[in-house]
Amino acid sequence: MALYAFNLEIARVREIVSEPMLGEIRLQWWRDAIVAAAAGKGSANPVAASLGEAIRRHDLPEAELLGLIDARRADLADTGMETVDALVEYSRRSSGAVTRLALRILGAEDRAGAAGEMIGTAWALVGSIRSVPHRVRAGRPILALEVLERHNVDRRSLESLRSTPALSAATRELAELTRTMLAESRPLAVRGGRAALPALLPGVLAEAYLARLAATEYDPFDPRNAAPLTFRAWRLIGRAIKGRY
Repeated sequence: MALYAFNLEIARVREIVSEPMLGEIRLQWWRDAIVAAAAGKGSANPVAASLGEAIRRHDLPEAELLGLIDARRADLADTGMETVDALVEYSRRSSGAVTRLALRILGAEDRAGAAGEMIGTAWALVGSIRSVPHRVRAGRPILALEVLERHNVDRRSLESLRSTPALSAATRELAELTRTMLAESRPLAVRGGRAALPALLPGVLAEAYLARLAATEYDPFDPRNAAPLTFRAWRLIGRAIKGRY
C-alpha cells in the first residue's frame, strides 16, 4: 500500500500544479525523501514514512524508486510521445516498474517479474486510452504522434469531443498492441503462483476495459469507457479464487 500510495503521489503531480517548474519541485522533494528513507531517516510525511519502512523491510532498490520519479518528468513536458515505442517505454518505466517492485515485496519478482512488467505496462496503456477525453479538454497530447499520423487523425477535430473513424482506428491499433501484451504475459505469470497474484490482478481489469473499448467500436469519447467497471471487486475475487489473472 505504501508503494502504491507513493506511485499515486508522483503520478498526480501534473494534475495538481499550475506550471512545470512547480511539478519539478514536487518531484525533487520525493527524490530527496527516497534518498533519506534509503539512508534510514524518518519523515513527517505519512506516505514517505511508510515507504521508508517498506524500503528497509523488503530491500527495495533506491535506484528503481528514483527511476519512477524520473519517468514522471515526462508528464510535465506536455509534448506527448512521438512514437508508440516511446509511449510503451514510458509505460514500462512507470507502471511496469511499480508492478515489478510490488512483486519484489511479495517475494515473487524472480518468478513473475517479466510478466508483472508487461501487465503494468499494459495497464498504463489502457489508462492512456481512457484518459483521451480528459487530455483533450486540458489541451494536452493524446496517444502517440506516430499512430495519429499513421491514421490521418485531424487533431483539430478532437476539440468537439467526438470520435472519428481515423481516431477509432488509431485507438484500435494501440488497444490491440495492449491486448497482445497481456496475452504474452499470461504464460509467464503462471510461474509466479498465488504469491504473485496481488500484483498481477490489474491485468483482469485491463482486459475488461479493452473488451468494453471494443464494444464501443474503439471510441475513446464514449462515456462508457470512462465509467467504472461493473462488478469490479467480484471480477478480482473470482480470478483470485481460481489462482490466476
